[in-house]
Amino acid sequence: MIEGIKVRKIRQYFNKTKIENLSEYIHQSFEKSDLKKRIKPGNKIGITVGSRGITNIKLIVKEIISELKNLDVSPFILPAMGSHGGANSKGQKEVLASYGITEKEMCVPIIASMEVRQIGKVENGKPIYFSKAAMEADGIIALNRVKMHTDFKSNIVESGMSKILVIGLGKARGASSIHSLGVYGLKNVIPQAAELIIRKAPIIQGIGILENSYDQTMRISFVPPENIIRVDSELLKISKEVMPVLPMDELDVVIAQEIGKNISGTGFDTNVIGRLYINGEKESMKPMIKRLIVFDLTEESHGNALGIGLADITTKQLVNKINYNINQY
Repeated sequence: MIEGIKVRKIRQYFNKTKIENLSEYIHQSFEKSDLKKRIKPGNKIGITVGSRGITNIKLIVKEIISELKNLDVSPFILPAMGSHGGANSKGQKEVLASYGITEKEMCVPIIASMEVRQIGKVENGKPIYFSKAAMEADGIIALNRVKMHTDFKSNIVESGMSKILVIGLGKARGASSIHSLGVYGLKNVIPQAAELIIRKAPIIQGIGILENSYDQTMRISFVPPENIIRVDSELLKISKEVMPVLPMDELDVVIAQEIGKNISGTGFDTNVIGRLYINGEKESMKPMIKRLIVFDLTEESHGNALGIGLADITTKQLVNKINYNINQY
C-alpha cells in the first residue's frame, strides 16, 4: 500500500519460440534455398544491412557471408538505411559499426556509396531510385527483419524485405521521394516499388528475420525474389500474433525507461503505446494512456530523439542527449 494506492505485480506470458543454434539453422536454410542455382563462382554479391537494432544481426550476417564464400563468390555489405546515419557514407558505416559490423570484423568490403539511379516509375509517375552500387552487383540479398510498422497498418507489407529494397537501398534520395508522400507512400507505393525493383535489379534472394515477443530470433526465411512480397505478408501476420502488448486497455500513468531508434523507428513502439499522432491515420485507442513518461534516450540512437513528441513528460537527462545538428540516425 502506497498512500492509499494498491500496488500489484502483473506477470505476462509471451511467445518464447527461438532458434537455438543460429549457425546450423542458417546453414540448413542456405542448403535448402535455391541460392546455389542463382550464383556463379566469382560473382559479387551484396547483402543489405539496415540501421535498426536487429537481434543477432552481426552473427546472421557473418554466417551468410561464410556460406557465400564457400561458393567461391565475393560478398560485400550494402548499408541499406535510406537517409539514416546523417545521410552520408561515413555516418552509415558508423551505424553499422555500432552493431559490431565492420570491414575488419566481417572480412568483406562495406560499400556505403549514397549514389543512386532512377530505375523506373510507379503510380502517378513517382520516380523510384535505387543504389548504383547494388545495381552494379551480380546479385543482391535483401536481408531484413519483418515486423509491424510504427506509422501505418497493412495486410501486405509493413517493415521487412520489401521495405529495405525500396527505402533502404533507395538511399537518401529514394527514401525522401517515398516519404514525401507521407503514410500513403509507405502503405501503397512500397509494394509497387518493390515489385519494380525485383523485376529490374539483380535481386537473387530475400532473407526475412522474425523475432519472438522477447526480441529473440525465432525464424529466418530464405525467399526467392519472386516470392519476397508474398512472404513479407505471411511473416508480418506472424509478427502481429507474437507482438507483446500492455496488459490493460486503460492506464493512468506509463513510465518508459528509454526510447531509441534501435528499439523502434519512432523511438517508442506505437503498436505498444497506442499513440500515432499522424494526420490521416486512425488512432488505435488501445491502450488509452493518460500520461506517458520517458526517462532516457538510448546511446545507439546517436542523439536522434524521434518519438519524444509522443510522450507527455520527459527528463533533462534525455533532452541533453538530443543531437540538434544531425538527427537522421
